[in-house]
Amino acid sequence: MRSVGRPASLLVGTDGEELIATVMAGYDGHRGWVNYLAVAPAHRGHGHGKQLMQHVEQLFVGAGVPKINLLVRSTNAAVVEFYRHLGYVEDEAVCLGKRLIVDAAG
Repeated sequence: MRSVGRPASLLVGTDGEELIATVMAGYDGHRGWVNYLAVAPAHRGHGHGKQLMQHVEQLFVGAGVPKINLLVRSTNAAVVEFYRHLGYVEDEAVCLGKRLIVDAAG
């Protein structure tokens, strides 16, 4: 794993020269945020996502960040279960959004 850019802003997992996993993470001054964890389909189920998340957590702990937040669509059961397995729980919070440009994601 290696950081690219500001501390923990982009972590990448590689196998030799092949990019196999990425995650964007940042600190907003109050809590750490994790965005867009992705593992190449051929490399899923081998612990790469877990390794990236553990690395992000270690970076945040080392920087004194007290909490990590992330967002997952409620309909994405497999990803919700992945994060629960890593110890993440649902917060008592309401996520609000405003679509500015209509796209396929709706």
